[in-house]
Amino acid sequence: MYASFFIFFFCVLNSHSAGIALILCFMYMSCIGTCGWVIVWMTITLSIVGGFLLGYAMIQKGQELKSVGWYYTGNFMYGSGITLCSLDAVFTLGIIFMRNRIRLATRVIREASKAMEDVPTIVFFPLVCFLLACGYMCFWIATAVYIYSVSVVVEYPLPDYLQQTIGQEFYKVRFLFCVFKKKKDN
Repeated sequence: MYASFFIFFFCVLNSHSAGIALILCFMYMSCIGTCGWVIVWMTITLSIVGGFLLGYAMIQKGQELKSVGWYYTGNFMYGSGITLCSLDAVFTLGIIFMRNRIRLATRVIREASKAMEDVPTIVFFPLVCFLLACGYMCFWIATAVYIYSVSVVVEYPLPDYLQQTIGQEFYKVRFLFCVFKKKKDN
């Protein structure tokens, strides 16, 4: 009884979660449509600043660990901090050189959000394709079961020279030497 309650609760929770996720998706798309460039540039700026701050913190902690006596760990953290700051500088240069493409991408995202607002049923199109694919897979599973049910398994003994070569343990794997024959009509 308790198991069925938990299964029912899980199904209800999942269906509500899907609805909430769909509503949040539409809210996020409308937000992207109105101020997408702010979100994109804010994310990029915070990533760059966070990378530099993390690298700086690793460098400081590495120097602190070296002064306490943890020489190898301190050197590793110090080197990792310098590497992180260097990679963040390369990332910053890449962003600077790609700023026009990022602007173009934000415009494309804005147009996509407008399309989602105009045709909200497009969200359900992948569900239709998924159900069709599941039906197609079920058809082939049923076909395979039907084909398999028409045969009879006939086992042939392993020849003596193979028994001596391979051994008795391999002989126990019987399904490797099965041959399928068609059933005889009575």
